[in-house]
Amino acid sequence: LNTDCGQGMACLTGRCIESPGPSVCDAPIIMDHIGDYQGVTDGASTLEGTCGGNGAEEAYFFMVGEPMRLCVTSSGYDTVLHARADCMNDGAEIACNDDSTPPGGFGSAIEIDAQPNVPYFIFVDSFNLGGAYTLSFNPCP
Repeated sequence: LNTDCGQGMACLTGRCIESPGPSVCDAPIIMDHIGDYQGVTDGASTLEGTCGGNGAEEAYFFMVGEPMRLCVTSSGYDTVLHARADCMNDGAEIACNDDSTPPGGFGSAIEIDAQPNVPYFIFVDSFNLGGAYTLSFNPCP
């Protein structure tokens, strides 16, 4: 840890930058049921998917006991949805989508082939500005 940068700053490749603060991976929301989740994204962006997500995000965590294909959608504002098998590792991304029909209206949708005892992280991200959203988490038809 380089303390030469001062409070609220972090050292990155030899230069001082503003610290991004805590990550959404520090305390993801536990997905304990199939169905809808409500939330609001606000604050600074700490993570981004390969398809976008320059705004604030929230992280969700789940594991399954048996293989299942899950359909996940987000709506409410211009969302970006991405999923990873390792929260902080962008190389562990397994799905990413910005704007899909359904759900339409700048909502997003991904499908996850979930395997037993593997941790999964879903990010409701913002294309730019955050807002109130609904995240739907259901088995695919």
